[in-house]
Amino acid sequence: MSTPPQLHAEQKTTKRMTALVLDDEEADRYRLMKICTKAGLDLAFDEAESVAEMEPMLDDTTYDIVFIDYHLGIATGQDALEYVLAHPRQMDAVAIMVTSVDRHDVIIQAMRTGCHDYLIKEELGIEALRKSVASAFERNLMRRAQTEDHARIADLEATLERIDDSLRPEMRRILSSLLRRIRSVAAQVHGGPLRLKHVEMEELCTAGLTTLDEVGQICDTNGRRVRLASKNSGDA
Repeated sequence: MSTPPQLHAEQKTTKRMTALVLDDEEADRYRLMKICTKAGLDLAFDEAESVAEMEPMLDDTTYDIVFIDYHLGIATGQDALEYVLAHPRQMDAVAIMVTSVDRHDVIIQAMRTGCHDYLIKEELGIEALRKSVASAFERNLMRRAQTEDHARIADLEATLERIDDSLRPEMRRILSSLLRRIRSVAAQVHGGPLRLKHVEMEELCTAGLTTLDEVGQICDTNGRRVRLASKNSGDA
């Protein structure tokens, strides 16, 4: 029986996830890859036994997951982790540190640096691997969302500051002048629809002035926060 054309198209567009295993012990690399396969992870693996061997691989391939063993002879897994996280082609890669059970200091340092999760070599198994990979991808998504939120907030603050610098003084002058004229005319009108119309216009001008003041307060607050952060950075 021939395969339907649409299935052929799906098979051609399906892309396997890529993974790099960095470990100076061939047996440990083989064991980790075998457990990944047993855990149902369909990964296209690359292997490296040193940071030097890993470097050109990071230049050539965009990885979804990078497993980093802490003990690498001359270099350490921490050195490799920092290199991976700083590589422009690996911005979306999930980094998982593999270390010994007694190295809690390594785990803490790695997580603070930006590692997405860790595996304990002595406890490595199918369930531990699945849990670690799932947690790593979850953390990666959360960090990316936070980064995007910070970028959106920064864009909004920049827009408000431009408004505050270029438009607020002129808009305040125009609205204040218009408000004075409306109140002057309204004082001569004793009632009826015309009086109501002047009240509505007065409320709109007042609301506009209030909005401009709020924009100024936001910009002033942001400016103080930036100055405080700069001061704290200089004190550090």
